Amino acid sequence: MSLLVAGGLVAGHGPVAPGAAHAQEYAPGPQPPGLVAGDPVGWYIGEYGYDQLHAQGIDGAGVTIAIAEQAFDPNSPDLVGADVTYIPLPEECSYLNEFVSDETISHGNNVAATIVGQGGPGQILGVAPKAKLLVYQLQTINLGDHRWQDGPCDDVLPTSSQRFVEAQVAGADIMSLSVLSSGEPDAWNMALMMMREKAYFRGGGNWGEVFGAEAVPMGAGVVTAVGYDGAVLDWAAKGPEVSLAAPGSWIPFRDVTTGEISYTVGTSLATPIAAGTLALGMQKWPDATTHQLTQSMVHNTRGGNPNLTHNEVTGLGIIDPVAFVAADPSQYPDTPAFTQNRGVDDWAVVPELLDGYPSNMSMHNPPWYQQDAGVDPAEIQWLPPGMEDLVGTAPNADYWETAGASPGPSAGASPLPSTGATAADVPAGLILAGLVGVPVVLVGVVVALVVVARRRGRSKEAATGGPPVPHGYAHPGGVPPQPGGFQQYPYPQQATPQQQAPPNSGAPPVPPGSGPWPLQHPGPGPQSGPPQDPQD
Repeated sequence: MSLLVAGGLVAGHGPVAPGAAHAQEYAPGPQPPGLVAGDPVGWYIGEYGYDQLHAQGIDGAGVTIAIAEQAFDPNSPDLVGADVTYIPLPEECSYLNEFVSDETISHGNNVAATIVGQGGPGQILGVAPKAKLLVYQLQTINLGDHRWQDGPCDDVLPTSSQRFVEAQVAGADIMSLSVLSSGEPDAWNMALMMMREKAYFRGGGNWGEVFGAEAVPMGAGVVTAVGYDGAVLDWAAKGPEVSLAAPGSWIPFRDVTTGEISYTVGTSLATPIAAGTLALGMQKWPDATTHQLTQSMVHNTRGGNPNLTHNEVTGLGIIDPVAFVAADPSQYPDTPAFTQNRGVDDWAVVPELLDGYPSNMSMHNPPWYQQDAGVDPAEIQWLPPGMEDLVGTAPNADYWETAGASPGPSAGASPLPSTGATAADVPAGLILAGLVGVPVVLVGVVVALVVVARRRGRSKEAATGGPPVPHGYAHPGGVPPQPGGFQQYPYPQQATPQQQAPPNSGAPPVPPGSGPWPLQHPGPGPQSGPPQDPQD
């Protein structure tokens, strides 16, 4: 049996025997009783009651989750039969798949399997196996590596923030990120997500503190990792920005080079567990708002937290899927739950969004936002108290009355060449220079407030096939086939690309979206700490 480290900018790993002394950096905590080598069913499935919920038909059906990873193979055995759509890099960036590594493929596959793994003989079982999963590809190598700049990808390389706008266009309810420093949503994009009642989780990282803490915006759920005994592991993120804790140790992890199951630690796997848990509540309580459900998550943590007591170790508590799903979320306020100790003052960016101040490019061209016209009133489902009167006061607010409808998704998408994975009518990649329509040059027209019908936005999108594709989006009529560089599972051993600096060279972590990957890490990747292999 071996233990891998997953979950930071890279996944350092090494073999560890059960019961052996582990390197302090990634000590996994107590081994779950009865753990059998190669068992693909995580200990948390029974310990946290996911098996009970699945038996009741609470399995994430009808909910769409989006993740963003550097690499992914929908042919993974754990995803056979899962509802998975893979959206690779734009065609201009396909040459970057030459630099895909075994580690990044393993990370993407296993983050996906933690959510929608199908279980059964030899298969990892996810916490929400019937949810729909959208997997968006990110850059595959260090942004400081000249090789990605040696091609036409410079102008179209998507960030995770951009990918999650695409995901919302495709109907995603929940966004989950386990690859940090990838251009995460900023305060504007996160506030707009909250205004539209969407949920966003991101891993805290494996450095003992929250990675990029100063850049974590209001509304982002920061997840740390606990072991079998419920204790936060020494290496797991801690700090005032932590929102929740979820299982993040002794997690089943399939090696793409051998196909065998080992075990891993990291907030990279705790984060999709938290996201998948929210999907179970969305399925159970379809009339609740997303904010009511995230409020229910933090009120119904292990042992309960009715007063929302917060600490820097587990945040608002350790998730309790059974208690969360059982509680009626209508008793909780319809306001974002993850707002603790953020660097941005309250919701100061919301008036800027309503006024149309940010550029279309900075917002990634969503169909519900237009510079100088603000946010489409029909899309606003939540606002901070006292800001209702600001709706419709943008200089070109009448754009939303006069703008024509954007074209909807095209038909006839062909499936990906993979077992159990399907293609969807979603854009293959946003073109950064694209614009959303042309603003009308009339000023001062007040648009009526069409807000807060208190019905889940995903219900409307499901009924209509999703919101229209905005002007300026590439629309290939479906997801292109798998790019070159991906091979059928399992993969032959691949050499890891040469890096600019050796591991642990001492460079400090870089906040999300602020520059190249930290040099102490051998490449950008799954969120984790310095890649020091655990040792026996």
